[in-house]
Amino acid sequence: MATSIRIYLSEKKKPRSVINAVLAILTGLGALIYPNFLYYFVGIYLIVLGIIFFLFRFNSFLTASALLAGIFIWIFPESIPITFALFLIILGLITLLTGGFLVIGAISLMMATLIFLFPGFISYLVGIFLLLYGVTHVIYMIQQSRTE
Repeated sequence: MATSIRIYLSEKKKPRSVINAVLAILTGLGALIYPNFLYYFVGIYLIVLGIIFFLFRFNSFLTASALLAGIFIWIFPESIPITFALFLIILGLITLLTGGFLVIGAISLMMATLIFLFPGFISYLVGIFLLLYGVTHVIYMIQQSRTE
């Protein structure tokens, strides 16, 4: 006598992903359109991202990293390349090591490397990263909705 057991795991759509995607796309557009105000955009983005992570009980180390990076950028605007690149390294490593969204981890590490290599293009690199990050989240949410 054969018995089969099937277990279906599904994850509800999280409002965090929608908010995160919209916030990243808007910040990326702002960084590309107004590069002189980059530290405002990046600082606010990281602080709001940290608050979103805190409210939705996301990884506490990543939450603290986002908040501290945002505050540090507001206090020392000239440190944007190093601070944002370090945040991207932390984001990429946590994403890769937890087995989460691997594309975001790879993009984060690649963009951190580019920021270290070309700090003069920080506004364009941050804008492109945030647009890729937001669009990737949107594509992932569309794929998840089609499989359900």
